Amino acid sequence: MISAFGLTPPAPSTGAVVQFAAPDQPAAKLPEPCSVLVRGTFVSLGNCAKLRADGSFSISRAAIVRLRFGRDGLASIAIRGRGYAYVRRDGRALLVPTFDNGPDEFADGLVRVRIGERFGYANTRLLLVIPAEYDGALPFANGRALACIDCTLASDGEHTWYKGGQNLCLDVRGLRRPTEECDQTDHLR
Repeated sequence: MISAFGLTPPAPSTGAVVQFAAPDQPAAKLPEPCSVLVRGTFVSLGNCAKLRADGSFSISRAAIVRLRFGRDGLASIAIRGRGYAYVRRDGRALLVPTFDNGPDEFADGLVRVRIGERFGYANTRLLLVIPAEYDGALPFANGRALACIDCTLASDGEHTWYKGGQNLCLDVRGLRRPTEECDQTDHLR
Protein backbone atom coordinates (compact mmCIF):
# COMPACT_ATOMS: atom_id res chain seq x y z
CA MET A 1 0.00 0.00 0.00
CA ILE A 2 1.33 3.47 -0.84
CA SER A 3 0.05 6.87 0.32
CA ALA A 4 -1.52 8.92 -2.47
CA PHE A 5 -1.41 12.47 -1.10
CA GLY A 6 -4.31 14.06 -2.80
CA LEU A 7 -7.15 13.43 -5.11
CA THR A 8 -7.15 11.85 -8.16
CA PRO A 9 -2.28 7.47 -11.82
CA PRO A 10 3.53 0.61 -16.51
CA ALA A 11 6.00 -0.46 -18.32
CA PRO A 12 9.60 0.69 -18.17
CA SER A 13 10.49 3.94 -19.91
CA THR A 14 13.59 4.71 -21.89
CA GLY A 15 13.72 8.09 -20.17
CA ALA A 16 13.21 9.89 -23.48
CA VAL A 17 10.51 12.50 -23.88
CA VAL A 18 7.44 10.73 -25.19
CA GLN A 19 4.26 11.76 -26.95
CA PHE A 20 0.97 11.72 -25.06
CA ALA A 21 -1.19 8.65 -25.20
CA ALA A 22 -4.76 9.29 -26.25
CA PRO A 23 -6.98 9.72 -23.19
CA ASP A 24 -10.08 7.63 -22.58
CA GLN A 25 -12.31 10.54 -23.57
CA PRO A 26 -12.63 12.56 -26.80
CA ALA A 27 -11.65 16.22 -27.04
CA ALA A 28 -14.23 18.62 -25.62
CA LYS A 29 -16.23 20.67 -28.11
CA LEU A 30 -16.80 23.63 -25.80
CA PRO A 31 -14.34 25.29 -23.42
CA GLU A 32 -14.67 24.37 -19.75
CA PRO A 33 -14.91 26.86 -16.85
CA CYS A 34 -11.62 27.89 -15.21
CA SER A 35 -10.60 29.91 -12.20
CA VAL A 36 -7.43 31.13 -10.56
CA LEU A 37 -6.70 31.44 -6.85
CA VAL A 38 -5.98 35.05 -5.88
CA ARG A 39 -5.26 35.79 -2.20
CA GLY A 40 -7.33 32.79 -1.06
CA THR A 41 -10.31 33.45 -3.33
CA PHE A 42 -11.12 31.76 -6.63
CA VAL A 43 -11.59 34.27 -9.45
CA SER A 44 -13.36 33.11 -12.62
CA LEU A 45 -11.45 33.10 -15.90
CA GLY A 46 -14.60 32.16 -17.79
CA ASN A 47 -14.81 29.15 -20.07
CA CYS A 48 -11.12 28.97 -20.88
CA ALA A 49 -9.99 25.32 -21.05
CA LYS A 50 -10.48 22.98 -23.98
CA LEU A 51 -9.45 19.31 -23.77
CA ARG A 52 -7.18 18.32 -26.64
CA ALA A 53 -6.99 14.86 -28.22
CA ASP A 54 -3.57 14.22 -26.63
CA GLY A 55 -4.94 14.65 -23.08
CA SER A 56 -3.54 18.15 -22.54
CA PHE A 57 -5.64 21.31 -22.44
CA SER A 58 -5.59 24.51 -24.49
CA ILE A 59 -6.15 27.64 -22.41
CA SER A 60 -7.64 30.73 -24.05
CA ARG A 61 -5.50 33.78 -24.73
CA ALA A 62 -7.98 35.88 -22.70
CA ALA A 63 -7.26 33.73 -19.63
CA ILE A 64 -3.49 33.56 -20.20
CA VAL A 65 -3.09 37.35 -20.03
CA ARG A 66 -4.72 37.29 -16.56
CA LEU A 67 -2.36 34.67 -15.11
CA ARG A 68 0.77 35.24 -13.03
CA PHE A 69 3.61 33.15 -14.35
CA GLY A 70 6.49 32.12 -12.13
CA ARG A 71 10.18 32.12 -12.97
CA ASP A 72 9.71 28.64 -14.38
CA GLY A 73 7.27 30.04 -16.97
CA LEU A 74 4.27 28.26 -15.44
CA ALA A 75 1.03 29.39 -13.81
CA SER A 76 -1.66 27.29 -12.14
CA ILE A 77 -5.40 27.29 -12.74
CA ALA A 78 -8.36 25.21 -11.61
CA ILE A 79 -10.53 23.61 -14.28
CA ARG A 80 -14.01 23.00 -12.88
CA GLY A 81 -14.76 19.35 -12.29
CA ARG A 82 -11.24 18.26 -13.25
CA GLY A 83 -8.81 19.86 -10.78
CA TYR A 84 -5.64 21.90 -10.97
CA ALA A 85 -3.46 22.32 -14.03
CA TYR A 86 -0.14 23.97 -14.78
CA VAL A 87 -0.19 26.28 -17.80
CA ARG A 88 2.62 27.41 -20.11
CA ARG A 89 2.65 30.90 -21.65
CA ASP A 90 1.64 29.36 -24.99
CA GLY A 91 -1.60 28.07 -23.41
CA ARG A 92 -0.73 24.37 -23.13
CA ALA A 93 -1.83 22.92 -19.78
CA LEU A 94 -1.62 19.57 -17.98
CA LEU A 95 -3.74 18.37 -15.07
CA VAL A 96 -1.89 17.59 -11.83
CA PRO A 97 -3.12 15.96 -8.63
CA THR A 98 -4.31 18.15 -5.77
CA PHE A 99 -2.15 18.24 -2.64
CA ASP A 100 -3.04 20.30 0.44
CA ASN A 101 -5.76 22.16 -1.50
CA GLY A 102 -3.41 23.25 -4.27
CA PRO A 103 -1.66 21.87 -7.33
CA ASP A 104 0.94 19.16 -6.78
CA GLU A 105 4.45 20.64 -6.61
CA PHE A 106 7.51 19.82 -8.67
CA ALA A 107 10.08 17.59 -6.97
CA ASP A 108 13.38 16.55 -8.53
CA GLY A 109 12.31 18.61 -11.57
CA LEU A 110 9.15 16.54 -12.19
CA VAL A 111 5.48 16.75 -11.33
CA ARG A 112 2.80 14.06 -11.48
CA VAL A 113 0.34 14.62 -14.32
CA ARG A 114 -2.98 13.02 -15.14
CA ILE A 115 -3.81 12.04 -18.71
CA GLY A 116 -7.26 10.47 -18.78
CA GLU A 117 -7.28 8.16 -15.75
CA ARG A 118 -3.54 7.42 -15.74
CA PHE A 119 -0.55 9.15 -14.18
CA GLY A 120 2.86 10.01 -15.54
CA TYR A 121 5.45 12.71 -14.87
CA ALA A 122 6.22 15.95 -16.72
CA ASN A 123 9.12 18.36 -16.50
CA THR A 124 8.89 22.14 -15.99
CA ARG A 125 8.37 22.60 -19.75
CA LEU A 126 5.26 20.41 -19.35
CA LEU A 127 6.76 17.71 -21.52
CA LEU A 128 5.76 14.20 -20.50
CA VAL A 129 9.06 12.49 -19.67
CA ILE A 130 7.63 9.40 -17.94
CA PRO A 131 4.57 8.00 -19.76
CA ALA A 132 1.12 8.23 -18.21
CA GLU A 133 0.71 4.49 -17.74
CA TYR A 134 0.34 4.17 -13.96
CA ASP A 135 -2.86 3.76 -11.94
CA GLY A 136 -1.24 5.48 -8.95
CA ALA A 137 1.83 7.63 -8.48
CA LEU A 138 3.57 9.58 -5.73
CA PRO A 139 5.78 12.64 -6.03
CA PHE A 140 9.51 12.22 -6.49
CA ALA A 141 11.86 12.47 -3.50
CA ASN A 142 15.60 11.87 -3.57
CA GLY A 143 15.45 10.86 -7.24
CA ARG A 144 12.85 8.11 -6.74
CA ALA A 145 9.05 7.81 -6.80
CA LEU A 146 6.61 5.05 -5.98
CA ALA A 147 4.01 4.21 -8.61
CA CYS A 148 1.58 1.34 -8.93
CA ILE A 149 -0.23 -0.69 -11.55
CA ASP A 150 -3.71 -2.17 -10.95
CA CYS A 151 -4.01 -0.30 -7.64
CA THR A 152 -7.09 1.59 -6.47
CA LEU A 153 -7.56 4.81 -4.55
CA ALA A 154 -8.79 4.43 -0.96
CA SER A 155 -9.78 7.12 1.53
CA ASP A 156 -10.72 7.59 5.16
CA GLY A 157 -12.44 10.90 4.33
CA GLU A 158 -9.38 13.04 5.09
CA HIS A 159 -6.44 11.07 3.70
CA THR A 160 -6.13 9.05 0.53
CA TRP A 161 -3.79 6.26 -0.49
CA TYR A 162 -3.41 3.55 -3.09
CA LYS A 163 -4.02 -0.08 -2.21
CA GLY A 164 -3.53 -3.35 -4.01
CA GLY A 165 -1.82 -3.85 -7.33
CA GLN A 166 1.90 -3.91 -7.99
CA ASN A 167 4.17 -1.24 -6.46
CA LEU A 168 7.03 0.04 -8.59
CA CYS A 169 10.01 2.26 -7.85
CA LEU A 170 10.91 4.74 -10.63
CA ASP A 171 13.95 6.94 -11.08
CA VAL A 172 13.78 10.38 -12.75
CA ARG A 173 14.41 8.78 -16.15
CA GLY A 174 11.39 6.49 -15.69
CA LEU A 175 13.50 3.37 -15.24
CA ARG A 176 12.24 0.80 -12.76
CA ARG A 177 14.42 0.27 -9.71
CA PRO A 178 14.21 -2.35 -6.97
CA THR A 179 11.27 -1.37 -4.75
CA GLU A 180 13.51 -1.23 -1.69
CA GLU A 181 15.21 1.77 -3.32
CA CYS A 182 11.97 3.73 -2.83
CA ASP A 183 11.66 4.52 0.83
CA GLN A 184 7.97 5.28 1.36
CA THR A 185 8.82 7.63 4.21
CA ASP A 186 10.60 9.88 1.67
CA HIS A 187 7.12 10.69 0.37
CA LEU A 188 5.56 11.69 3.69
CA ARG A 189 5.14 15.41 4.26
